[in-house]
Amino acid sequence: MSHDRDQQYFVLHGGRERRYLVHEPAGAAPGAALPVVLSLHGGAGWAEIQRAQSRMNEVADRHGFLVVYPDGTGRTRMKTWNAGTCCGYAVEAQVDDVGFIATLLDDLAVLHAIDATRVYACGMSNGGMLCYRLACELPDRIAAIGVVAGDMGVDGPRPARPVPVIHFHGLLDENARFHGGIGSNQVLPVPHRSIPETIAWWVRANRCAPEPRITREPDCEIHSYAPPPDGDGAPVELYVLPGGGHTWPGGVDVTQRFNTGPLISSVDASELMWRFFARFAQRPGATGRESRSLK
Repeated sequence: MSHDRDQQYFVLHGGRERRYLVHEPAGAAPGAALPVVLSLHGGAGWAEIQRAQSRMNEVADRHGFLVVYPDGTGRTRMKTWNAGTCCGYAVEAQVDDVGFIATLLDDLAVLHAIDATRVYACGMSNGGMLCYRLACELPDRIAAIGVVAGDMGVDGPRPARPVPVIHFHGLLDENARFHGGIGSNQVLPVPHRSIPETIAWWVRANRCAPEPRITREPDCEIHSYAPPPDGDGAPVELYVLPGGGHTWPGGVDVTQRFNTGPLISSVDASELMWRFFARFAQRPGATGRESRSLK
């Protein structure tokens, strides 16, 4: 995959110089205002790792959106995000990563033509945890989120408007266990909230019916929680992968030597995220209702 359309930028926030990469999709019309997907690396990762494992550039080239890969913070090349309870340096230093993402979006809007009503966030593990925090604390900028192998590390606040959520999680994940607690493969002994508890929080926040529609496929089980028909809510979708580990489904296994478990190739998380995201856009100036449905 060529990265010759990927550009590197730096922005100051909180007294730190912060870096991010931007992938412009092949064939983008000059000056066209494009949707944006923020793609956040896991703990002890960095932008290029997330680019490689998610293969989100390929999805962007097919569908025509910008991908942004920010770096977290840390004392070494390996970075973390302050997602609340996790992880590492970013939590110890109380880094304002929500403020950084807001500053990044302001900077991006100066450098590229973007559709500010169609900004989405996705992430792996610690990066996915930050997506949950962004949905709670920055719902006026983020139209929907996608999470792989991460739980919710904050207790709110309940967002000012419902935020659509899609989540992928392997039952063999021992870094962020599906049923919570401390996994056998965790580097830091930080207890994780269970995924059923995380999803239940968002089902309530998004005013969904408590019982999901369940679809069973060969390598996953999809739990779809529907909002009320009046539109004052947002869907929640959970992909449970019985044979999946702490990996990005449909992506590249960049952590195999760290005992992160199996990667499920038949489920393409990046493509499925985009199809989910593409259904929603922010209502300009709205704070009390969900992202409007585009389909």
